[in-house]
Amino acid sequence: MTDLKGRKPFAILIPGLATLVYLFMFFTVLYNLNIYFMFIALVFNSYLGNFQWGLVNSIVTDSYDESERISAFSTFRITSNAGIGVGLIFAGIFFSASTAYFFLVPVIASLSECLIIAGFLKETMKSGISVREERKKPLKLLSNMGQYRTIIVMSILFSVSGTIANQYETPATPIYFGTQWHIPVYYISALFAVNTAVVVFFQAGITKIFSRFRENLSYSAGILLYGVGYMIFAITGSILALAIAIVVLTIGESVISPISSTVISKIAPPDQIGEYFGINSFFGGIFRSSSAIVGVGLLQIFASTETFAYYTLFLLILLVSVISYTYLGKTIKKTAQPIVVENLG
Repeated sequence: MTDLKGRKPFAILIPGLATLVYLFMFFTVLYNLNIYFMFIALVFNSYLGNFQWGLVNSIVTDSYDESERISAFSTFRITSNAGIGVGLIFAGIFFSASTAYFFLVPVIASLSECLIIAGFLKETMKSGISVREERKKPLKLLSNMGQYRTIIVMSILFSVSGTIANQYETPATPIYFGTQWHIPVYYISALFAVNTAVVVFFQAGITKIFSRFRENLSYSAGILLYGVGYMIFAITGSILALAIAIVVLTIGESVISPISSTVISKIAPPDQIGEYFGINSFFGGIFRSSSAIVGVGLLQIFASTETFAYYTLFLLILLVSVISYTYLGKTIKKTAQPIVVENLG
């Protein structure tokens, strides 16, 4: 849709709808309404988040040349994490006054985002670039599966990689820290605060280093860093060692996040940028929802020796790293040539 109607209308609509959803959550908690209302709101909000992720990536792709995009995606990641950190601080303050007031923070943030975009964001989609709009060509993903094979396979690869690698951001890791290493909750919270600090202060430097290499090499190296972090999780419960592991994991995340967006922006035809990011977001949402099941499931399988769960993650990450290096290398090489837009005149 954004390839047909432009980016700005949806950039205003999404935070506007998010404002209403968070306001609905606020009243649900304030008046102690049925818990199913909260479930519906969370599901709807997850769809909005997936759509917004693809939309923002499309805007970045529109706004920067190919050589500048990895830095732009990196900057977006820094500001996003900084915003999340600030938001959590205010959410904690509001929560101390009332549980319901916790949801007023995202209400204010989403409404502010909507107003700022409406007032300051210019339409980024280049006029005349959308061949589909001129032809009024309908979206037929299922009937044109061959055309979309590359982005579908790549999206599945990125999604599976994330599902396996991002286990430290699921309930599995704090559960493991508590049951295996008996770490107090406040130490666990401090360990996860390290993640935000590394992103905010070191994301730019990490991107600068890894952007010198081919995308497939950097991506596979980033995935391998997750494996190193999980190996530390399995070996020791030392707070210092676990903090180092979180740093290593965050570096891996800081490598693969902007690179995956950059690769998609490279392979997407100029008139299908929003569609390609939307496809990737679709698969990402499906696999991300199962991420917690994978981690907790491994802990259940290896309940008697939970460290084996993280040894297993290490082996899976090695496999994903090799596949990523091979497939991305072939795909990027194949799509390196410029995309020619058919002359309709």
